[in-house]
Amino acid sequence: MTRGEFRAGDKWALRPSTVLGAPATRVEVLLLPKGRGGRCKVRHPDGELAGLEEFVANAHLRSRWSEWPRLTRDEARELALVAATEASTPLPAVTVEAATLVLNATGENLFVEGHRGYTRHLDPETLDRVSTRAGLKDVRWGSTPAYIDRRGRLAVPNNGLVDLAIAFAATEPETVHLYLDNEEAEHLEGSFG
Repeated sequence: MTRGEFRAGDKWALRPSTVLGAPATRVEVLLLPKGRGGRCKVRHPDGELAGLEEFVANAHLRSRWSEWPRLTRDEARELALVAATEASTPLPAVTVEAATLVLNATGENLFVEGHRGYTRHLDPETLDRVSTRAGLKDVRWGSTPAYIDRRGRLAVPNNGLVDLAIAFAATEPETVHLYLDNEEAEHLEGSFG
């Protein structure tokens, strides 16, 4: 929670754990003092801790309580995506890097996150545009195990992004070569400049 999001009396989901799918507790935000090192004062309105007031880390306030059901639905979808991608062989780092370079050559904001088997926070319209340019007309990016979250961002298995990069490179090889030549020139200039 940031100072701009703070309003005394708002109900928030308090979850100290960063584990996907972990439960949260409903709290009422009372005070966001200056100089408290990213902490705010909350009150527990119900349950075993009803009436207890305490200072908690702002980062532990995950969402407004009214948004919590949508967040947990997104996390359940992400857990299903994790399970689906854990069953596949991890991509080598060189494959992730090569696919990212090709996706960068599209001129769109696309990338492959190499530290997990899937990539989050992608724009569905961007993927559709690049898919069309790559000649992939029947791709359904939002279908399971991929999903579109409550903010309209897409999470997809990395294998699908690698397939997109391969198709784009085959369809627009000149675009990819030009991008790679420019990248190489910039690196050479930087190392000698």
